[in-house]
Amino acid sequence: MLAAFFVGVSVASAEPDLLTPANPMNLMAGPWTKAPADPVPLNGGSKTTITLEKGWFKANGAAFGLYPPVNNGVNQGVRAKFKYVVGGTADVAVRKHVDAQGVTHSYSLRLDETGLMRLVEFSNISTKNQIERKSLLQPEKKLAVKEGDEVLLELAAIGDELVAKVDGQLLGRVNGASLVPGKVHSYTSMMSVAELQWISLDGLPDARAKAVLGLAAAPPVAADAKPGALPEVPNIQGEPDVQKRVAEIDGKFRTLYEQLAGKAYHANLQQLRENYLAALKREELKAQQKGSLQEVLVYQHEAQAIAKTEPDAEPAALVKTMHDTYQKAAGRLETERNKLSLPAYEAYAKALVLYTAELTKAGRIEAAKLVDEVLQSVKKTMPGAGTRRS
Repeated sequence: MLAAFFVGVSVASAEPDLLTPANPMNLMAGPWTKAPADPVPLNGGSKTTITLEKGWFKANGAAFGLYPPVNNGVNQGVRAKFKYVVGGTADVAVRKHVDAQGVTHSYSLRLDETGLMRLVEFSNISTKNQIERKSLLQPEKKLAVKEGDEVLLELAAIGDELVAKVDGQLLGRVNGASLVPGKVHSYTSMMSVAELQWISLDGLPDARAKAVLGLAAAPPVAADAKPGALPEVPNIQGEPDVQKRVAEIDGKFRTLYEQLAGKAYHANLQQLRENYLAALKREELKAQQKGSLQEVLVYQHEAQAIAKTEPDAEPAALVKTMHDTYQKAAGRLETERNKLSLPAYEAYAKALVLYTAELTKAGRIEAAKLVDEVLQSVKKTMPGAGTRRS
């Protein structure tokens, strides 16, 4: 496989509104950074080369990846155009990183060999040549494509939300993504690729980052409604001015939430998870040295469940003590997050109460009822919901 990356200046000097890490506010003009014309093979001396034909890159080998020269980031996007080949694959991915155990993780929008579009959480344990893809969006979409058709794939990560588009149309939005920073990239087997672009959204509040991408507020799927979890993004139909006002209130809430609690919580939880995975790996190696296959498999199963953030409700006896210790520590982090984030929820609820009253006074009763529905949803996720008196 040929891996390549882009080097040099990322946009032509004739384009004045450049995106730079030091000046993220230029993003408000909405530019995407364009790749330069010539990719350079990472391995330099390889006989496998990339052919450029009328703006399309294609490897003389079977597969290759293109990596823009961007630093690790959390909020980011990538898009590229692929020329469909039956039996080939195409991916654009965000937050690609390697954890302490040497496992490569990323979130990928993938066009597979059969024309099926998938949004997946990707893990690659290179030492074992073991690849896992966890589907994040159901149902998966089958594209009506034929040989030679051009397909534009676009994937963005903003906070814990992933947004996927195909040919400019929204495929789906999912939340629950890890906030571990990583890089963007594209990868293809057999297909040609053109017009690779990326955007860095770090430094912007989530609501403004979504506005840069042209995203209206809409509820992501699989939202966690338990107390302390983020409420769904409001989606008020038929009242555009009300939707705009509520989206502004919601955006301020999410920015404050991240500042007070969210950012630290996700970082601490990721560190806890990586420490637990490292401890499981040490125990697995001990079991391997003893020649105990069953113990090795138990430790591997627990590590896989934790890596996918899907811990077993009833872990095996061998790992129960370690598992319970991990869960208690995660619970303490959640409790601290809830405590620290409460002022953000209270400010959110207060703003919605005031806006509901404003609409009621103006005689816009139906609009007021819609805002009140948002308020009730926020109250359900407010830390302490179900325990405080009304």
